[in-house]
Amino acid sequence: MKLAKPRKVARDSVAGAKAGWRVQGVLGDVVMERCGHDFKRMWQVLTYIGGWGLFYEANGRAPRTDREYSSGVNVALGTSHRWRTAFAETFPEFDTPLILWEQVNGRVHSETVEVAALEVGACQVELAV
Repeated sequence: MKLAKPRKVARDSVAGAKAGWRVQGVLGDVVMERCGHDFKRMWQVLTYIGGWGLFYEANGRAPRTDREYSSGVNVALGTSHRWRTAFAETFPEFDTPLILWEQVNGRVHSETVEVAALEVGACQVELAV
């Protein structure tokens, strides 16, 4: 199965700021492209986004630390740190996955991190880069 590349859909300028591209596509494809087709890292990023979103919905706020995230989604502290690091390397323009979560939230119906990661990866997103 060949993955579709994210499409660059529009040239964009915000209030006279430097023009950039908006990328539209399936989040799993966007992450895979940004990870250099490293499946393990892609899975870490999608799992971090899914777990972060589940924590956010359950607590009404973002996790403040890796320890809080790990206890909230029931994974080892080292695992949560690796997931967050993979996310930060893949999406350096975002401090948290909030902008991604807002786009995919309504389509994530699982309460388990692994299944939420699959649902997150299958969602259409649009990102300004």
